[in-house]
Amino acid sequence: RQGNTRFSRNEAQTSGATETMNVGVQSFYGLKKGVATTDQYDDRSLEEVVKRAEELARLAPDDKETMPVLGPQTYLTSNCFSPDVEAITADWRAKVAAEAIEKSRGKGLVAAGFVEHQSLANVIATSKGLFAYEKESGVAYSLTARSADETGSGWGGGTGNRLTGFDP
Repeated sequence: RQGNTRFSRNEAQTSGATETMNVGVQSFYGLKKGVATTDQYDDRSLEEVVKRAEELARLAPDDKETMPVLGPQTYLTSNCFSPDVEAITADWRAKVAAEAIEKSRGKGLVAAGFVEHQSLANVIATSKGLFAYEKESGVAYSLTARSADETGSGWGGGTGNRLTGFDP
């Protein structure tokens, strides 16, 4: 899930959001490997993506750097996700942009910037029993302010994976 708001010349310009899910399959035949992806989740589409990955693997040249398929592993708990970032709305992004524009105008400056956020999940599983799941989130803000006479400008920005301590 991703969202963004762009502003320039002291006005909001665009705002958008997407929500997608992709499945990737990597198949191995000896030192040969093939990868196929899909954004369709019905049984037929999943069967087809597996067949495509297998076909590509059969046709691929040997890759001497191919590592064995992993079995069960133990991973540390990830600290890269925050529900507050996942809950960001277009209204929140618009408020951040409006505040930047208002403060810039108040100082006789022209503002342009970008506010974006994302949350995602990564899953990996193998035929040998490996299963891992991780969620991530991220928020980013950038602002360029220039003088009305175009003789000077400055830039600032920041990124984080939670809103705590994130001060656009």
